[in-house]
Amino acid sequence: MISSSFANKLLNMKTFIQNTGFGKSLKPAKREGVIFKALFIAAAGFASLAPLRSAAQSTAPVVATENHVGLAVKDLDAEKAWYEKVFGMTEEQHFELSQYHVRTVLLRSPNGLGMELIEVKGAVRHRDYKNALDAASDLGYGHWAIAVSDLKEAYSRLIADGAASVSAPAPAVQKGGSFAYVKDPEGNLIEVMQVSPR
Repeated sequence: MISSSFANKLLNMKTFIQNTGFGKSLKPAKREGVIFKALFIAAAGFASLAPLRSAAQSTAPVVATENHVGLAVKDLDAEKAWYEKVFGMTEEQHFELSQYHVRTVLLRSPNGLGMELIEVKGAVRHRDYKNALDAASDLGYGHWAIAVSDLKEAYSRLIADGAASVSAPAPAVQKGGSFAYVKDPEGNLIEVMQVSPR
């Protein structure tokens, strides 16, 4: 849950933004939405803020590992239940901004696979992608890719648990590998891969 001090910082920031006249030319409802997006971005930044070294101090690349992927959903409870069931995930963190009708939950599987589900009241899907190539016609992230040891078994399990098939298991570009695509219950694309041993 969000701490009271952190919530107060966000509320103070909202007041500051409003007093500056930011977005004043917009209709009230539209302006509130724009202000909310600014606050949400700030909240994400504050939560992950850590001491940084300036680029001038080092030319070494950033060494990183995957932590989680963020997914905007219509029904947080239903999607949470599905990802917990299918991937064996459990809740690691819960975050709410009730005044803005925002709920998020960070899920993680035993092997470290992470998924953050974000529900914002009134959010809409502008387009339903047919497949990964269709998703690539719009800029930004198009799908979530996961690796499994047995593609056919994982694909069958996902379909049995409510995923929709987009493309059945087929040979991948990488020699010896294979892949398939499914959609979760809300239509989000997931690539399931079996990578060949190296």
